[in-house]
Amino acid sequence: MLTLRELQAAFCRSVAGQASENLLLMIVGDNFDPAARIAIYRNNVVTRLTDALSATYPVVHNLVERRFFEYAAGAFIQEYPPVAACLSEYGAEFPTFLAEFSPAIEIKYLPDVARLEWIIHELRRVAPPEPIAIAELAGAGGDPSRIMLRLSPVVQFIASPYAIDQIWIAHQKDTAWRALRLGSAGVRLQVSALDGVRIADLSASTWEFRVRLANGEDLGTAAAMAIAVSPDFDLPRALAALFGDGFVVGLASKPACACLHRGWQ
Repeated sequence: MLTLRELQAAFCRSVAGQASENLLLMIVGDNFDPAARIAIYRNNVVTRLTDALSATYPVVHNLVERRFFEYAAGAFIQEYPPVAACLSEYGAEFPTFLAEFSPAIEIKYLPDVARLEWIIHELRRVAPPEPIAIAELAGAGGDPSRIMLRLSPVVQFIASPYAIDQIWIAHQKDTAWRALRLGSAGVRLQVSALDGVRIADLSASTWEFRVRLANGEDLGTAAAMAIAVSPDFDLPRALAALFGDGFVVGLASKPACACLHRGWQ
């Protein structure tokens, strides 16, 4: 006899996959196959989760069409059942799943389109904090190269060898087709949601600079890496643009390295 906890766990596993024999033996058939009874719940759960994935990944859905999307979603749901009650939080692993999903292996850009859609999905749920002015940088004191800029959660970055921004734009309403650059060799995207979703394809040095800052690097390191990408990188202009975009919400100084040496002073 299963305990209540074991029974609940077995039922959860059954609605995502095959029902266990122990669970089926506990179901009263009433002239109706116990496995078929479980299948009703399974179909409802899979339908709801597939709808949630479709709402989060509408461009992916359009690219592969309904039947293929439902097939991929069903396989994903079996491998990644929900771990939280909020459906808007479901599906973060879908891009990684698509990259390893053999039926979609020839659609090489699909996982990156999905990654872009998940970023947009996340940004739409973020409340933008108040940005700070560039004047606060001048008044921070200390070594300016060790200052870390805290970027707003309403901006994220993604790079791809495919023109995923143009693929996304092509599937939006009121798309200006003449503006599409589908021949692009690759993109370094900044995705923001301060005033609606905005996608910018940054230069290599600007993207490197902003990504380094977003990852917690100090100003000196971020600038050095941007200059390594492009020697004509203009730090004052890059800072003015970053603050002007409203993406800086805080400052901090990187602590000095405190190294412990054993056996010598």
